[in-house]
Amino acid sequence: MRQSTYTDQNTESLDRYRRKGSLTMRKLAEYIPVMIVTNISLLLINTIDRIVAGNFIGTDAMNSISIFYPVLLLTSVFSGPIASGIATGISNAMGKNDMDELAHTKTAGLRLMILTALIVAVIQIPIVLGVIKSYDLSEELASMIWQYAIGCMICTPLAIVSTVGTYQMQISGRMKVIMVLTMLEGALNLAFDLWFVAGFDMGVAGTGYGTACANLVRCVCTIIYMKKFTDFYKGDGKPVTAKDLRSLISLGLPDAAFILMLAFQNYFVLRIILHTFGEDGGVIYGLCAFCLSIINTLLFGIQGGMRPLMGLFSGADDKQGLRELMRQGILNVIAYAGITTAVIMIFPEFFYHIHGVDSIPEGGVLSVRLFAAAFIIRGFDYILRLYFANRKEIKFATALTVVGNATLPLFAFIIANVSTSAPYIFLAYLFTELLIFALSLKRYLRFRSADMEEKPGVVTLYMTVARDEAVEASQYIRKFAYEHGIDKRISFRAALCMEEMVAYIKEADAFSLIPRSDLAVDIIVKFEDKHSAIFTTLDDGAFIALDKDKEKQELITDNYELIKKIAKSVEYQYVLNMNYTKITLG
Repeated sequence: MRQSTYTDQNTESLDRYRRKGSLTMRKLAEYIPVMIVTNISLLLINTIDRIVAGNFIGTDAMNSISIFYPVLLLTSVFSGPIASGIATGISNAMGKNDMDELAHTKTAGLRLMILTALIVAVIQIPIVLGVIKSYDLSEELASMIWQYAIGCMICTPLAIVSTVGTYQMQISGRMKVIMVLTMLEGALNLAFDLWFVAGFDMGVAGTGYGTACANLVRCVCTIIYMKKFTDFYKGDGKPVTAKDLRSLISLGLPDAAFILMLAFQNYFVLRIILHTFGEDGGVIYGLCAFCLSIINTLLFGIQGGMRPLMGLFSGADDKQGLRELMRQGILNVIAYAGITTAVIMIFPEFFYHIHGVDSIPEGGVLSVRLFAAAFIIRGFDYILRLYFANRKEIKFATALTVVGNATLPLFAFIIANVSTSAPYIFLAYLFTELLIFALSLKRYLRFRSADMEEKPGVVTLYMTVARDEAVEASQYIRKFAYEHGIDKRISFRAALCMEEMVAYIKEADAFSLIPRSDLAVDIIVKFEDKHSAIFTTLDDGAFIALDKDKEKQELITDNYELIKKIAKSVEYQYVLNMNYTKITLG
């Protein structure tokens, strides 16, 4: 009878302290809007050249920039993946709470960034020359593409430094700094484009040089900020081995495969479109690329907002946190991408007109609408790719990207030869995204199923506890431990950690006009056997330093003094404006 009552109480407590995801929701609400604004500025950077060229030079100039887009993707295949690999490696080290690994990963990341920028500055020249020559275009159009390409090639090594810095700022929660830098670059890009094109009459070459000048300013500002206000350029002084570099590169392989295949698929599909529509296909393709840029401002904003939390949760082995993050990310994709897709489908003519295209090519409107049909599924695929990269499923994510995206030109070729209506070629994008999604979802569900099963002898408890519930929650931990046969000494120490860590949460902003009544702590208690446990807490309260002797740190509570007496080890860091503590008991 006593056991039955005990179980009922335990079930009630489980409902009360179940992981609620409120902390994740608050951080996404903080990160995603800033990242979207940042990406809107980035969208302007990428599309200002086309808009300025279309309105001040003519349709041929806009067409040349649109046709160069796949080449631009090809030359940028290094920056995004390298940045992603460095950021994933650093954020996973943060999640592990391993300060030595974190410092060495930063050192390796800095070396890899410099090395990549130097290599890409050289090898991009033959790549660009070869791809431009492979197009079957008039001499005048090919010449305009090359004029634009010169400025873009100046940008490439600078963009690597800027992109790596952007990803590093993402995982450290400095979203507003990214927004300011991106808005600055966008404004300068517009100013330089107008100056070179309208003021100096440099033609399409002026748009390329304008982009290069804006990118140079962004790169310099990024370096200054990173050196002055972060420690990402400060390492541990240990030599970096080839193994260290390979490890970071491997983490970026899914993104590398995605961008590389995206470049190739755009190249081959563009050739099919040009063959089907004629040179007007470049205009239609340019509009589709613009619409894709719009949706990517939202999707990359969501992905960028999720990235730091994804890395942190993966490193901390917070499986429930990962599931909740995925759920909230998908809901954001449905909301943002759904509204944007509807606008594009209803008003496609508007997007042609803002590019200075008053005479819309035949089939241009339907092409844009069919292209937009893939946007929501694309958002799911972006999130799943981020998930697999952080779960170290590098081979699967890379193979999936290569195989999935390789089918796009095949779909486009088949549709072009089967359909009597040229715009239906753009359904190939939807078919490709559906294929990738089906394979990704199957793999993700296998992960979820495996995550529900703990290793033999390991018992894990996930909780969200408000500061006024500290004592009651500690009682629940003792009951939970008793039910699973955990050593009473370990269970009482875990319960004491609960009381100390939760009860002392402080408001993050003492001068806030709106009190944080929902302030709570996400907790993981992992009993690795009956005689040891790892207690992990994460909260977004005020900064709490573990070591009062560290420069510019202030110990605002005495709770760690007690915990250090009862624990084998205590590891603390302030990351993403949150207190993250890992306590080993045994």
